[in-house]
Amino acid sequence: MNVSDFTSALRGLANRLSRLTVKVNTLAKDLAKVNAKTQRTGTTIGPLLGSTDVTITWPEPFPDAQYAVLIETVTGTAALGNVHATVKAGTKTAEGCVVTVSTLLNVASIGVDVVGIRT
Repeated sequence: MNVSDFTSALRGLANRLSRLTVKVNTLAKDLAKVNAKTQRTGTTIGPLLGSTDVTITWPEPFPDAQYAVLIETVTGTAALGNVHATVKAGTKTAEGCVVTVSTLLNVASIGVDVVGIRT
């Protein structure tokens, strides 16, 4: 291999490395957006007949109300009927949201784990 071929090969390698660096930087920025903020909180509700609204406050406020809410677990001890939980419409703020928990009858306690995910 002569000097000209070697120099050309080095330039090609440098060009490919530069493109790879741009792709890695773009991937890192995209991952940062996806993992920007995830928060978990929970609460326990005492005896319940029908439904109740529970205020969920995030440990640290989100930048705005543009996040998803995932209700991971709803468990009831001594519950009659299924226990359901949903985010009450129009209640999401940067600081938290309201979750409506309902069951036919619960004579002990209900645990609710809520996760906020900002993408």
